[in-house]
Amino acid sequence: MAQREIVAILQTKSYWLGCLFFPVCLSIALFGFWGVSTSLSNSFDDLDMNSYPMFDYSYQFDQIRSFFWGDPLHYYVVDHSGQQFAEAIRIAKAKRDFEIWYGNSSRAPSIEVFQERLSSDSDLGLEHLLQYRKFREIQEPDVSIETLHSWIETGKVVGYFIIPEDVMSSNPSTLFVRPSSGSNAQTKRLYELEVWFEDLVTRVRQDWLLASDNVESEQRQQLQESLQVAIDRVAVRPSTGVGTPADPKDRPSLQIPIANWVKSATIPFIYLFILISGTTANVMVTSTLEEKSNRVAEMLAASLNPSQILDGKLLGNCIVMLIGIGCGCVLIGPPLVLLLGSFSGLEMSIAATILHVSKLATWLLFLIFGVAFFGYIQTALGSLCDDVKELFTVIYPISMIQLFCVIPSIVYVLFTPDGRVTQVLSFIPFLTPSVMVSRLASLPTWPMYLAIVLVMVLSIFAIRKFSTSLFAHGMVSERAPRGMRMVFRLARRPV
Repeated sequence: MAQREIVAILQTKSYWLGCLFFPVCLSIALFGFWGVSTSLSNSFDDLDMNSYPMFDYSYQFDQIRSFFWGDPLHYYVVDHSGQQFAEAIRIAKAKRDFEIWYGNSSRAPSIEVFQERLSSDSDLGLEHLLQYRKFREIQEPDVSIETLHSWIETGKVVGYFIIPEDVMSSNPSTLFVRPSSGSNAQTKRLYELEVWFEDLVTRVRQDWLLASDNVESEQRQQLQESLQVAIDRVAVRPSTGVGTPADPKDRPSLQIPIANWVKSATIPFIYLFILISGTTANVMVTSTLEEKSNRVAEMLAASLNPSQILDGKLLGNCIVMLIGIGCGCVLIGPPLVLLLGSFSGLEMSIAATILHVSKLATWLLFLIFGVAFFGYIQTALGSLCDDVKELFTVIYPISMIQLFCVIPSIVYVLFTPDGRVTQVLSFIPFLTPSVMVSRLASLPTWPMYLAIVLVMVLSIFAIRKFSTSLFAHGMVSERAPRGMRMVFRLARRPV
């Protein structure tokens, strides 16, 4: 049965048109974009853009990088200097943003008014170059270390800085406490936070020393040195003190807002999932209708078990689907990797992030699950019909489920791939394939991942049993049932 399905599909011109013609055209276009981007990058590297101010596109590129960055990183400062050093850091940060926003404008308000506008989270926070847009301090007085640890575990802050007591008398290191685990993209953002805070603290300290009347020669030498930031990667738990080592198994995972570009990179996976799964399921239904209209279904029902027919149809169409996916990967994969590798910015490994093995494997696995789940149901419902008009009537509830449940869940999960609601939706069988593909930007942990896979496998077996009984009666029926109540009655009848 599977061989029959494979041969029938491979002999069609439309199949090879979709598997070869469009991927070849897209591959040529990607190679062209890669060549153009490489040549332009080499040309701009050798060109002094300062002499061509009208061609300065730094504003647009900064806006794109700001979109790639995502939500601001929140941190906390513990000041042990006793000299309001943390407040001086805040003022220095506000002055930098003030100079970026207003420059030399004569209509600029006072720095205090500007700070109030920033604290109100106005549209100033969307400016591409403002440090407020990327790093924000949580200013709550007298927060204990245990509370800070709990904040890191819940994701309220990504870490906290400890300013030592002798920050002015010597050249000590400021301590940065954060979890030790995290992805490459998250680690890069934390590194940029560390470098930014190190530079800010160094400048504030230099200004304080220069403002003093007795600057000795040793202090002048210290002014030329940067104030380093040491990182403490200990496990962060309410019962664990700073600097106390803990078991690596107890280290919490790093919870940082997912960058917008990582979420947006999931859209092509969703599009291909919907396109391929929908096409494969429709091919199975169309094949069943043709067999029933040509009286071939009765011959198959007489010689084969209904479960063998269903499994053969699914197996044959899945093999054909994998052949098409393989053709697309071979033709589109190399130019896509080259094009993504030519881009740079805050995320230097764009291709590795988008085309990660875990994402590709998850996409393929749940694509097969989705084709099996809906393929069984739609094929069984298609066996009850004699023509396309009856099929639209019978399959109408499935279409409504996909329209009002699957599509809204895809949109929601795309923007909140790590939310609590997303975790719940991942365990609803008819939503699981699309939801798991939509949350490729933040896949669940391995125990939850395996639990989702187990639930999906058990659901497919249950749907297979239901569809087999319905398919057995549908292959020999002469009239489509009226309403879903009759469909469930047919499914409960013995084969």
